[in-house]
Amino acid sequence: MKKFLLFLVLFITVIAAILLIGYGTFLAPQTIAEDVRVEIQPGSSTTTISRQLCEAGLTKKDISFKLYSRINEIDSQLKAGNYTFEAGSWSIKAVAATLIKGVAADDDVRVTIPEGLMVKEVAQIFADAELCDYDTFMEAAKNGDYSQFDFLPAAGSEYRLEGFLFPDTYMISPRWSAEEIITNLLEHFEEAWVENGFDELAKAQDLTVYEVVTMASLIEREAQVDADRPLIASVIYNRLDINMRLQLDCSIQFILGEQHARILYEHLEIDSPYNLYKNQGLTPGPIAAPGIASIDAVFNPADTDYLYYRAKTDGSHRFSLTYDEHLAYHEGDLRFD
Repeated sequence: MKKFLLFLVLFITVIAAILLIGYGTFLAPQTIAEDVRVEIQPGSSTTTISRQLCEAGLTKKDISFKLYSRINEIDSQLKAGNYTFEAGSWSIKAVAATLIKGVAADDDVRVTIPEGLMVKEVAQIFADAELCDYDTFMEAAKNGDYSQFDFLPAAGSEYRLEGFLFPDTYMISPRWSAEEIITNLLEHFEEAWVENGFDELAKAQDLTVYEVVTMASLIEREAQVDADRPLIASVIYNRLDINMRLQLDCSIQFILGEQHARILYEHLEIDSPYNLYKNQGLTPGPIAAPGIASIDAVFNPADTDYLYYRAKTDGSHRFSLTYDEHLAYHEGDLRFD
């Protein structure tokens, strides 16, 4: 029995040593004689990335990077883009750090998407940057294949991507198609959703991604200062609780399709499911892409009994409990809210 146990320990030790040596061989630093460029397409799997890095001479085996990525759980952190790896020795850790950081090649274009934009406004930004034709972008937004993102409506829906083209700064390759650009933005939304714990918060509050982003988009378009976002969220929840129409001007602006300095009474009579002066509840879907602060406000509204608010000249809002209080406040009377 003792001999068997001794043999077993020896056997396990030998196997462990072999595996350790093999692991070290897989992950051994590689030296490249000249600069190499690697283009990581949006949506690329870790398997594809691992193969590309091996072909570029940055890893020893075509599964080396995949093995490292899985062990260190960094698959979701890898960013698409065009990368230049300078001649010299590259450890697999350094390669991974580069892909996580997102250092891109010189010909990539930096594009910033502000919070609160509609899809057509995002399309115009990429058109202005000469990265994609406006009509091509809009067609890709409506009919592109983004089936990997289960929070989106089916292709063909006019507003399917509203709210999900995540506001952030991007490095975009001039060689990407409209669908690849959009995929990159959707991946950023998905990453931000998980990294900020919104997936768990939504489950805990029995809310869908679409419901959260819809409400967050209303908050985004109504608020100009971060301090107001939880307060506006509380007004929305309070009104929904008593079946009171939300009467939000941002819903009218969305219907009009462009920003109007002042909402007219005639605008409030527009027949549309997005008109929150005429319809109960939320809009049928998001009306713009919210930032992190507005999404967070959906999960963490202020604890108030407010039902009204009015814009002030400094961009913030004055909140009221009653309609009489609301009418009594006249400073910065910029909206019918």
